[in-house]
Amino acid sequence: MKRLLPKQTARVLRSALTDDNMGAGIQLSGVSGSGKSRLLVWIVFTFLSLGIPGLFLDPHGDAVALLRRMTLTLPRRRRKKIWFWRPADGDCTAGINPFLFREEGLSSYQRAARLRVRSELFSSIVLSDYGETEFAGRTRLRKHFSRTTTICGESRLPPAFTTLLVDTQSPLYPLLCQLAPDEMDRYQMEMIAAMRPADQEAEVGSLRNRLMSTLGHPTSDMLFSRWDNVIDFEYLYDNDITLLVDLSKLDLLTDGVQQLLANTTLLCMQSVVMSKPEHERRRRFCALDELPLFASSFPLLQTQCTEIRKFCTKYVFSHQGSARFPGRHDNEFLNTLTDMCRLHVFFRHGAGDAKFFGEQISLSNWNKKNKVKHIQRTPQQFTEGHEIVELTDHATANGDTSGTAEMGGTTNQISEALQTAADAARMSRTSGHSDARQHTQTRTDNRTHTETTTWKQTLVPKVVTRDVVTAIQFYTPEELDREDAARIREFDTREAFLLIDGLATYEIQTPKVTDPYATTPRFARRKLNEWFQRQIANRPEFSTPLEIERERQAFLERLISELQRMAYERPRGTIVAPSRLLIQPQATLILPDDAAADRQRPESQNDVAKEATDAPWEI
Repeated sequence: MKRLLPKQTARVLRSALTDDNMGAGIQLSGVSGSGKSRLLVWIVFTFLSLGIPGLFLDPHGDAVALLRRMTLTLPRRRRKKIWFWRPADGDCTAGINPFLFREEGLSSYQRAARLRVRSELFSSIVLSDYGETEFAGRTRLRKHFSRTTTICGESRLPPAFTTLLVDTQSPLYPLLCQLAPDEMDRYQMEMIAAMRPADQEAEVGSLRNRLMSTLGHPTSDMLFSRWDNVIDFEYLYDNDITLLVDLSKLDLLTDGVQQLLANTTLLCMQSVVMSKPEHERRRRFCALDELPLFASSFPLLQTQCTEIRKFCTKYVFSHQGSARFPGRHDNEFLNTLTDMCRLHVFFRHGAGDAKFFGEQISLSNWNKKNKVKHIQRTPQQFTEGHEIVELTDHATANGDTSGTAEMGGTTNQISEALQTAADAARMSRTSGHSDARQHTQTRTDNRTHTETTTWKQTLVPKVVTRDVVTAIQFYTPEELDREDAARIREFDTREAFLLIDGLATYEIQTPKVTDPYATTPRFARRKLNEWFQRQIANRPEFSTPLEIERERQAFLERLISELQRMAYERPRGTIVAPSRLLIQPQATLILPDDAAADRQRPESQNDVAKEATDAPWEI
């Protein structure tokens, strides 16, 4: 496996960021302190340097604070298209409206359908605060939630006013019933107010408790109390503006409110991205740190991971492994993003996650490394041809013979001859005696010495001895996975595996991120923060919390006046088509002056409520 230095890693990552065939995007995974957040900052800053806008949601705030200083080194033409938003800022912040979208060119049918989609997604975010992912058979909860969000969208009421539509004990409730989308819904809302308290709790108590616990927090109530002059995500998309969101709690946000703001912001941005036709789509990025914070958006993200490439948008998912995912390694969304993202960076992990992500590294190199565990070798002799060799024979022979022979003897001989003739007349007789002695002695001594030398040529075979492999044992898949998992556990800070599906796998050192103003004096830093505040304050979307509260109070007063006028002008005993409530965001009177308002205002609010409640339901 090839090792890449920081500069080489930067070149590879920069090429991947500009490649349109990267699937769902990039996955960064590692424990805290492994260098994951720094690489995420480098990726976002590289996107900004290349002129690619997008959205970055940072739950901690450190990354956005660092990026705010790093963006000062960019050219002014790029720097002026970067917005910073911190919802928990007590000096200057901006509101958000999930029901707001551009209505030009949309028919009533298209507008109602788009509003219903937004309301369904917003309902999933609210339900996730209770650990729920869907309505799961709660038909009444679904009906009342859809009705409430539809009324807010059709009547241009800010999301924070949804709590008024389920508070049946409020004196405004009978007036708000006039905003129902049709007469049947209006009648049902009026009947809920006439029920006994126990029946009311059974009917709308579940929805009221969820909305009030989620939107009842002072910060969420303030940020969701505007209809317009909020962050317009279609404006950001069309004008190539990047939004960097600091979601740090700062002892002002609860976990539920932080999750609500994070998921609502993601919902607004991705709804704009997915609604664009093909000829209007532009290259964008969406970076999410601490991915489990967006659990309520997992169904939306899981669907988008399979098709977001067609909308020219790249996700950058950053998480700490499977620790905060429900079901850990069996989590459906975790497996989906691991499959759909083409570029993965795996930093240091614990034992469980190291085995899970180490399997991805092993599979990527499976056809390239059949690692041998043991080789058995046996020595054998082989003949490699012949060679002519001249032989020399040397022979030496020595002989020594010595011997002695001795012989002695005595011979006695007596002879007697008798001759008888036939002739009796003639007879002769001969007698003789001899004696002889002999003695012989012989000695022999013989020595020989012989030397011979012989030269000759012959063919001699060439014999070599080699170790022959008789058996090979390979590592099993489980052992290979454990090897990569062990390497993941041993990574130091800024060391990681870089996996590009279908291309290569590298062991890398991530690029170093430096703060260009780390040594800025305290005075200069204070001046820099004041300059940032002035840049933000010039936008109409950003205001102080006090100004937003004043606008909310003025809007509520105009709303009451408009509702009273509608109740006064509504004919008794007849059903009329509900009129759409249009309240201008500017501080203008609906009636020409206060005197005219007094002439058209009914005598008392209770009379108006009684008149609206007692009206017969006739067709």
